[in-house]
Amino acid sequence: MGRRKLFIHNLGHAVITYLGHLYGRKFIYLYEALAVQKLYDQTRETMVQSAGILMKEYPGEFTGKDLGNHIDDLLKRFMNKALGDTIYRVGRDLLRKLGPEDRLAGAIKMGLVHNMNVDKILYALVCGLYFRAVDESGDMFERDIEYVEKYFKKGIEYILVNVCGFSKEKHMDKIWKCKEYSEEIKALYKIKG
Repeated sequence: MGRRKLFIHNLGHAVITYLGHLYGRKFIYLYEALAVQKLYDQTRETMVQSAGILMKEYPGEFTGKDLGNHIDDLLKRFMNKALGDTIYRVGRDLLRKLGPEDRLAGAIKMGLVHNMNVDKILYALVCGLYFRAVDESGDMFERDIEYVEKYFKKGIEYILVNVCGFSKEKHMDKIWKCKEYSEEIKALYKIKG
């Protein structure tokens, strides 16, 4: 169940947080981002992609139907206004959440072991590279400032290797794909640099 929580629940949280932050810089809560149908659909599709990877990694332990129901239940919970889940709280701590074995990079690497498509998770990961949410005082999380200063300024490839744990030799095609996604994201959301 730990892997399911990491690669479905935590991954889903990260996806909607990073997509939502870029899409609506004024969004404070997850439910605001999930109210945008395009973001809801993209989050669900990414969670489904990760569910497929989990089924391949743990044959017989999960079924598509069970994971699909779990995903739909989670999305309902993520949309619960009473929870008050903020984009800042759910997305912060990039050095951990973009880490080699964590929700996004870990799912991608597991998928690659099985020669599975990981494009949706990869896209969400690249969105995470641009996460700059602030708390109610207007401050970024301290470790996220460190991430920007020590890693982001050195470029996408540097982050993918030194934060996410990808290998230049083994994963160069995915690194190039991330660079393509990065250019798309910067153009779409008018991000400079």
